[in-house]
Amino acid sequence: MPEPLPQPSPGPNINFVHHQTKKPKWKIITMIVVIILGLANLGAYTYRWYVYNGIVKFINSQPSRTPRPTPLVQSGQFEAPSDWKTYRNEEYGFEFKYPNGWSVTEGRELDVYLRKTDSNNFPEISVEIIQSATNLDLKNIKEDLIKIDTETGAKVSGESTNLADGSNWFITRIVVNHNSRNYQIQADNFEEELLNQILSTFKFIPSTGSGQVSPSPEFCIQVITPARNAQTGEVRDFPTPCDVPEGWSRLSPDEN
Repeated sequence: MPEPLPQPSPGPNINFVHHQTKKPKWKIITMIVVIILGLANLGAYTYRWYVYNGIVKFINSQPSRTPRPTPLVQSGQFEAPSDWKTYRNEEYGFEFKYPNGWSVTEGRELDVYLRKTDSNNFPEISVEIIQSATNLDLKNIKEDLIKIDTETGAKVSGESTNLADGSNWFITRIVVNHNSRNYQIQADNFEEELLNQILSTFKFIPSTGSGQVSPSPEFCIQVITPARNAQTGEVRDFPTPCDVPEGWSRLSPDEN
């Protein structure tokens, strides 16, 4: 019998390992973060869109309303001290109380001025009867309704001006109609608290006058009246209805 062929000796075991290329972990984390942020932004945008449209729909569904100012002052809100005096004008049908230490002066027309007795300054508060309430020349920055006795009028604050001492100055004017007469009451902002107190005591009374009001002078300026001092020649603007202090004369537009 032939001899068996020799068997090959076993060789070394060789294991073939397939190495897979792995992505770094930081890239995977970055991708996840970007996806999360994108979804969050999309959700926030969608939420805002729905909220905005909801607000718009709500506003559009509301009936349109014209805002009306609220009355600010009513008679009886302020209790005048016992030492206050009473000014009464039966011809034009009104009265009001004013503090002790103040005086009342009547002008050439129906112009009533209040000023401190010991003061030489121009009147701080004035009351007058005017022909029309439509020619007011204030640059309005604020307008409210105001209750004067039994009537409702308009309270208008003019544009403020910076004075030399750095303070702000402006005129507050109230116009109210009663029995076909236009009553105009005004003061500057430095006397606004006192003005409100006096308005709380303002009352309409039976009138003995005809109600006729003389026209104001052609060059009368309701808010600012330019005047010249007779002694010094100085020209100054006075925040008075149509009057200037003693020793001053009003200027016409040609002279101003």
